Amino acid sequence: MDDKGTNSKKTPADKTAASTPPAASQSTVTSSSSQSTTTPPTQADQPVSTPARPASPTSQPPIMNSVMPPKKKTGLIIGIVTGSVVLLLAIAAVLLYFFWWQDPQRMVTDAVVNSFQTKKVVSSGKLVMNLGNGNRIDVKLKAAADPPKSKTEATITLAINGMEIQQDVILTMVADGKGTIYIKSEHLKDIVRQIVETIIKARSRGVLPDTRSTMIRDQILKQLDEKLNKIEGKWLKVSFDELGASHTNKDTCSQEIFDLINNDQQVRSELINAYRKNSFVTVKKDAKVEPRDGAPGFEIDLASDGKMSDKLRAFVDSLGDTKLGKKIKECYGDKVFNAANKTTSSKKLPTIRIWVDPWSHQLKALEIKARGSDGDKDRNLTMDMTFNYNKSEQIDIPSDADNLKSVLQDLAGSSPIPPPFARGGASTDENDEDTDTSVER
Repeated sequence: MDDKGTNSKKTPADKTAASTPPAASQSTVTSSSSQSTTTPPTQADQPVSTPARPASPTSQPPIMNSVMPPKKKTGLIIGIVTGSVVLLLAIAAVLLYFFWWQDPQRMVTDAVVNSFQTKKVVSSGKLVMNLGNGNRIDVKLKAAADPPKSKTEATITLAINGMEIQQDVILTMVADGKGTIYIKSEHLKDIVRQIVETIIKARSRGVLPDTRSTMIRDQILKQLDEKLNKIEGKWLKVSFDELGASHTNKDTCSQEIFDLINNDQQVRSELINAYRKNSFVTVKKDAKVEPRDGAPGFEIDLASDGKMSDKLRAFVDSLGDTKLGKKIKECYGDKVFNAANKTTSSKKLPTIRIWVDPWSHQLKALEIKARGSDGDKDRNLTMDMTFNYNKSEQIDIPSDADNLKSVLQDLAGSSPIPPPFARGGASTDENDEDTDTSVER
């Protein structure tokens, strides 16, 4: 009874304290105890049951790691992209090579344009001329250009009907680019002697006795030897100034035109632009030409239903307004440009084939074939030349050359032609001792 009475008389504060959970109360006590003293609480002061610890949070990767792929995958993707780009570029390069860079007309146009700019070159080839009636001239050519100097060597083989020529003539020509040309001949003396002997023998047959013919032959050959010894194997020089006023002006102009093309970049640029706009050297589409040393060949269409003539006239007209064209007109007048208006029958046109380097588009070889008219089919001309731009040859200017004009004047001073072969007939009297064996001209 006493307890119930006591409980019924509890104050509101006591009720509040009684309703507080033990743990919270203990925590309050502990907190206040920790604030008042540094002594840690004893085991008796700890609650009997330890509350459950919250679970530690799961570690999350950084935000960038959730966006960026791993390094191995990144390298693989970059490799695939790079390989695809390289493959596309390779395909584009192949297509460009075959459909644009290897276009036949472009190759030929570039070859012509590159020839305007070429300086050092070594070339070799042959020239064959069938003159008809068993007469033929074969020429082996070798040339070198190192502007302004140039050198040409020709080995000439003669085949004359009824005459066996056993010796080749070698002619060498050097140009110094300053208006002087140097010429040297080798074995010319032997050829001239053989030709003269053959002519004397043929013309004296039945006209003079053998003893008389032999005497005339020996006299002529002696005079020839004296004269030909002055030029055999010796350098002879001739300058533009020694060719006379009319020739001098033209030759000087030719040298100036050559110098303009070789030394003036503006002139070359104007020439190239004029040609590219009016490229008259066109490829014959239906012609098949075998490659030569890896270089494709093309035949030039010289007829093309008049299209080439139209383009040539357009090129000449556009060239007339350039610095080079004005110089050409100054030297030769308008007649040079008017010549482009003339047309030639397709039957008389030569056949021209060229071979072009597939990479550099430089001219590698040139072949020209020309034939005689319908009534003279056994006459024809063939020229075949190859060009090498990776080689060079030293060109030396001769220092011990004689004057060609003086030597020729000396050679023409008197002609060792005896009366039987001079104009006016032949003397058949073998006892005619007063016969003169030379004719002054």
